[in-house]
Amino acid sequence: MSKVSEQDPAKKSSLRRELRLTILLPVVLIVIGLLLAISIPNVASYIAHADLTFAIGEVRTIEVALTKLAEDAQTSSLTGFFHPEAFKETENSLADSGGRSSIQAATEIYTTAFYALLRHGNKAITFLSGDGKTSAIAETLDSSAVAKLRHNYYDIGNDPWDERYRIYPTPLEAIGKDMPFRVYREYPSEIAPAFSPVSDNLTRSIQTDSGKFEVGYPAKQPGLAFIWSLGRNKKNDQPHFVDAGDFFNPDDPGYRIDAKPEEVGGGDDINNWDDGHSYASFYNYNLVLTEATNSSAS
Repeated sequence: MSKVSEQDPAKKSSLRRELRLTILLPVVLIVIGLLLAISIPNVASYIAHADLTFAIGEVRTIEVALTKLAEDAQTSSLTGFFHPEAFKETENSLADSGGRSSIQAATEIYTTAFYALLRHGNKAITFLSGDGKTSAIAETLDSSAVAKLRHNYYDIGNDPWDERYRIYPTPLEAIGKDMPFRVYREYPSEIAPAFSPVSDNLTRSIQTDSGKFEVGYPAKQPGLAFIWSLGRNKKNDQPHFVDAGDFFNPDDPGYRIDAKPEEVGGGDDINNWDDGHSYASFYNYNLVLTEATNSSAS
């Protein structure tokens, strides 16, 4: 028998193995691709649900902490922590120098101040004064009110998208005739029967794949403050909020010039005034339906 023929069985076995691999490899890759196609959207959905739930919980915790803050300072409104004249002066300065709208500038002051008050209590003014960027905000605070506080109320952090939660005290006067905080969508009456949405000049009609509907109903004022997260798009979807580099849309007064249809009327901003959680639709999770089901079952 020749040398070649002696190797033929081994070569044939090797060829068979290679052939099996050639056939199996594409099948394995297809199966893996199908599994990924199924699992990746689910993973993304779970992450969105977790982020939404976390932010809702944080907003509620901040609300409770602010209530304790006001109680200790013996003030019925969170505006009692500020000198009105000094606040207005700093607000105008921020608006003029930073290209912000007035309410955006005021929100910047309130948010920075309450982050410091919650974290540092009666040492908040000292903390703010030590940073050149926030020293002007320190001057807006009433030292007599701050002195009544404890050392710490809540170690408030950023939202799941690494942005600060926004805080704006009540009562809030309308800007012109407009309430600058919005409920994105109307929700079932069994969830919040006291809320009767009324369209105004900041309510918008938008077109989506599922049809045409109105968004952006004026919010009812919550307890001590409007508290919200900018949400997944990291943009303020409330009207009248324009930051440095943004501009109002001349064809749609009240909203940013670059606002997409889903970025008006409150959009995906997670907040404490929308009892129906209509913003949850942006996170592929229908909290409205969940709460309506729970409500009818109880």
